[in-house]
Amino acid sequence: EWQLDYVEVPVLLVFNLRPKSRTSVELFAGVAYGFGILEQIERGDDIGADLLDYVGADIPINATTTLNLESVEKNDLGFALGIGLSVPTGAVNFLVDVRYVSGLTDPVVSGTYVIQSGEGTEATYESSPVDFANRCFSFSVGFAFPFGARSAPEPE
Repeated sequence: EWQLDYVEVPVLLVFNLRPKSRTSVELFAGVAYGFGILEQIERGDDIGADLLDYVGADIPINATTTLNLESVEKNDLGFALGIGLSVPTGAVNFLVDVRYVSGLTDPVVSGTYVIQSGEGTEATYESSPVDFANRCFSFSVGFAFPFGARSAPEPE
C-alpha cells in the first residue's frame, strides 16, 4: 500500500453563472501545485517505510509479479476543474464544491512490472512499464467569511 500526501495550492479562474444574485453558482478551472510532504509504502510488517528507499529495488506484488521502482517525484503540477455553490447564511456564506484534479507533469511514480510465467528453467519473464500519476476527486463543504463591504445585490 502506498501513501503519497500533498499540500495542494490551487490557482483558479472562477466564472460566476449568477453574478447578480446573492446565491452564486461558480465554474472554475486552473492549475494546482502539490507540495509533497510524505511518500510511504507499507509491506507486511514494514509500516511507514520511506518510498524513496525503494527506488531501484524490486518490490514483490504477488507470487508472479514484481515492481522495479525507477523514480518517485516529490512535487506535482496538475489541472483542476470544478463547480461550486455559495449560499448566504447571515454574516457568512455556506460553500459546497466538487473538484477534479489530474497531474500534468511526468508521472509521480515510474517503474516496470516484471511478470513471471512458469517455474524453474521453464520460467519466462515479461516486462511492462508503468507510470502512476495523481488524479483526485474532492468534495468540500465549509463557510466563507467575507472581508470588506459588499455591494447590494440587484432585486430578482
